[in-house]
Amino acid sequence: MKTLRHISCLKGSAHHLLVAVILCVLGVQFWIWFALWVTHLVFLSIKATKLFALALIISGVYLVHHALFPEYEADASTQIEGRVIASFDNRVLVRLNNNQRIYVYHEDAMHVCAGAQVFAEGAMRQSGHAMMPGAFDYDAYLRSIRISGVFYAETLESTEAQFSLHTLRGTIERRIESGYSEKVSAYLKMFVLAERGDVDETISERASKLGIAHLFAVSGLHISLIALGIKKGLAFLKANALTADVIVSILLLMFLVVTFFATSVIRASAMAVLLIVNRRTKLKFTAVDVWALLCVGLLLWNPYYYVQTGFILTFIVTGSLLLSRPFLEKGSKISQLMKVSLVSFLVTLPIVSGFNYAVNPFTVFLNIPFVLYTTMILLPLGYITFFIQILAPVYGIIIEGFESMVNGAYNVLHVPFPLVFNPKWTIVIYYGVCWWFFIGIERSDYPKRAIGIIAVVLLIHLAPLWQHKTRVVFFHVHGDSILLQDAYNQCNMLIDTGERNQRNHVVNALKTLHVRRLDYVFITHKHSDHYGAYESIANHVMVHKLITNENVDMFGYEPFQCGKFTVQILPLEFPHWGENDRSLVKRITVYGDVYLFTGDIEAPREATLPLEQLHANILKVPHHGSHTSTTELFLHAVNPNIAIIPAHRDNRFNHPDSTIVNRLKAFGVDLYTTGVDGTIFIEYRFNKRTKSTPYRP
Repeated sequence: MKTLRHISCLKGSAHHLLVAVILCVLGVQFWIWFALWVTHLVFLSIKATKLFALALIISGVYLVHHALFPEYEADASTQIEGRVIASFDNRVLVRLNNNQRIYVYHEDAMHVCAGAQVFAEGAMRQSGHAMMPGAFDYDAYLRSIRISGVFYAETLESTEAQFSLHTLRGTIERRIESGYSEKVSAYLKMFVLAERGDVDETISERASKLGIAHLFAVSGLHISLIALGIKKGLAFLKANALTADVIVSILLLMFLVVTFFATSVIRASAMAVLLIVNRRTKLKFTAVDVWALLCVGLLLWNPYYYVQTGFILTFIVTGSLLLSRPFLEKGSKISQLMKVSLVSFLVTLPIVSGFNYAVNPFTVFLNIPFVLYTTMILLPLGYITFFIQILAPVYGIIIEGFESMVNGAYNVLHVPFPLVFNPKWTIVIYYGVCWWFFIGIERSDYPKRAIGIIAVVLLIHLAPLWQHKTRVVFFHVHGDSILLQDAYNQCNMLIDTGERNQRNHVVNALKTLHVRRLDYVFITHKHSDHYGAYESIANHVMVHKLITNENVDMFGYEPFQCGKFTVQILPLEFPHWGENDRSLVKRITVYGDVYLFTGDIEAPREATLPLEQLHANILKVPHHGSHTSTTELFLHAVNPNIAIIPAHRDNRFNHPDSTIVNRLKAFGVDLYTTGVDGTIFIEYRFNKRTKSTPYRP
């Protein structure tokens, strides 16, 4: 009873603790948020002394745990041995003998079962941080799930699997794969194991762009259906209410193991169990209290949970719906569904737009038929089919109907509205306006507040027009790719595209930087590390003019203006033999700085360039810093004070060459390499130049 009295101050107020922890999370990334944290604590010290003390203690615990949270860096070993925790298509999760957990990649990994002991030889690689704008920070994600490293195995040997809780997932997965068709198997694995990797890639991508991808994640909807099904079955067996609650809680906790502790399942299952405990112990916490305390508890247990998008989505949607319950419960069932869809759409807008760099305005309306179809047909029949295999052909037809709905909606109602919340402070403004809208939603002026949300979204959509920096951005890619972006969308130019890659790194970087139109794309020469990603870029960004070393004569060699940039292409002196030496060479001037972009020219071309046209204070070092280029004669002719070498940190040629690096350093230039510094930004604001490397590894 004494304990209950101590925690009674949290009833109806637990969200204040969550606000304190969230401000700590944000403050770790941007120190300015600590000012709001202090303001929040001052408010609590005035209004509720006990809450103030708890918020201060819990915030301190979070910050200490965040600071002391282990890096989880595995030793650079060539041999590993451990127990398999989980098996995926091309990798297994292994717990080493020192209790560290690593991913082991091998072509035969799918045949290794959970519970098996594995022996592997290969190389341990650190994943590294995101080094491009818009890139997924895989290193931070692995840290958030306590993975120490990634091991690429050349040989992989395993023993027979021994039984453990982790083998349960593997047993279920093998049963699904062997007993059902490929399509049915994909959906059963998605709903039963929270593994959506086998769902048709086109369907998954289209669902994401339509804004209904949340239907593919095991969430509160799935957990509620599972709990309801269990309770109905126990009621049929005439089990009492207490027995039913105990069995439901145990099975939901076991479901966590089966789904390998997927974030959304942790939230939904843990909250369902906590609500049962809350009801049984008569603590009288509100659902909002339980939601807030669960979120605080998870962040204290793992201070890097905030890195996972799934964690953010599941808690922000659940919390918003709980806080909006008085508004949502009014009106007809269809009206309630529309309100739920609207609230979910608004609170997830900055996060969802981060996936596709656009949102679909029709998502609010699409959610209703898709949620109904999933809730009433697709999901329940999926769980029934899992237990009654004879229904698989019928379920296949249900899946075809769902996918037909996705394809039909995509063809008719996919209207992408470009939207990128960059810089990050635009997210703060957006959520501030959303909060202002929700607190006034019962008032007569709520339509005006809705207009406020629309106005903020339009301003963010028009970000290219108020982006006030002029930039030269050297992307960290395999090869060369350099963006020249003038302020207020006056001019966007791209020099080379880098090597083609499935993750569309340059496309995502352009969208993150609000580039929707390229006035000029220069392809210096026909090597794939300079033009490979062009097709993908042209499919996503409007390209006005493409200039290559083959069609440059059509455009001439007179200097031309593009925004604040003055561009001059140097003509080829005579037909050089090598493709590298036929690279386009350009001098581009902006705010008094002269850049020399050299492609992959080598010593023969350097020797024939007109010396009087080479002087530049910023040099893009030729050929990624290869020993074949950047002769001393050429370097003296250019006379730069800044040199930048585009060379991916994992390039197979080991660029840049140490001889060239030493030569540049001896010359006294400030030297930067994308493989070391990540993507490099040179920015001009109010005629002042700054350099930054925000994506440094």
